[in-house]
Order: sequence, then structure tokens, then C-alpha cells
Amino acid sequence: MIKNIIQCFKPKNNIMTQEEKELLLIDLSGRLPYKVKCSTPYGIEVLGSIDMEHVELTFEGPDDNYYALDKNIQPYLRSLSSMTESEREELKILCDKDLSEFAGHLMKGHGLSRDGLYMFDKLRQLDWLNKHYFDFRGLIDKGLAIEIDNETYEKIYGKI
Repeated sequence: MIKNIIQCFKPKNNIMTQEEKELLLIDLSGRLPYKVKCSTPYGIEVLGSIDMEHVELTFEGPDDNYYALDKNIQPYLRSLSSMTESEREELKILCDKDLSEFAGHLMKGHGLSRDGLYMFDKLRQLDWLNKHYFDFRGLIDKGLAIEIDNETYEKIYGKI
């Protein structure tokens, strides 16, 4: 089933704009500690490191595969709308405010609300979203990530 997911989401045009590369590299950098999995020309691989100078990604494994960044390399991410009720509660505790307002700001591209949230809280919230593989930068809509549902998430990453 996962191989079918990989094949059906492959974009026809592999060339990325500089803006797309920067956006994807920024996003993947925040997910490195959480072993984000990506679709690559050879299947699903765990991102191991990012070479910013040569814009290459290294994936963990016996061969330490290197790939230049193009649209054939896409992380598996979840949309914010796939968040479970228990995840909403967990994030709400971190937010110290209503989740719908927090998610609304992210989804509209306005960033985080500044009224009362300290920088530490913002970073902690973004880190939580990275750790749970949520797409809060719009990568799925831009064709830079593959959207997965919660069932596929559990097959790729493990239990929610």
C-alpha cells in the first residue's frame, strides 16, 4: 500500500524554485530530530542530515543515500485537520489558549498570535507540530509533501 502512495504522488516536474527549496529545507531542518520519513526514488527513507551548501539530503541506512533536493524527495506529513481529539487537548495545554485560534492563525499564514505568548511557548508549540509531523507551512498544498491520513501515519511512523 505504501509503495502505491509513493507512485501516485510523484510530481511530473521535478524542478523546484529557490523559494520552494528554502521552505522545504527550513521545514525538514526542524523535523531532523524526529526522524521524518520521506518518499525518495528508492522508497521510504529516514532523513539523516541536510547539506545546506550543496542542497543535498542524506538518508539513514547501510548506503547513506544522498539526493539533490528536488520534488522527488517529499516528506510524509499530516494536515492540521487530521489532528485527533487527544492531540488537540495536548496542544491546547501547550498553547494556553484556544486551539482553533492557534490553528487558524497558522492555516491563514499569519503566524502565531502575539498576545500573551512568549517566544519559548511559540518554539515549544512548533516543535510539538514538527514532532507529530503536522504540515503547518502549507507544504502539502504546494506539492512539496505527501499528505497522509492517521491510518497511514501509524503504518509509517507508529502509534499516534
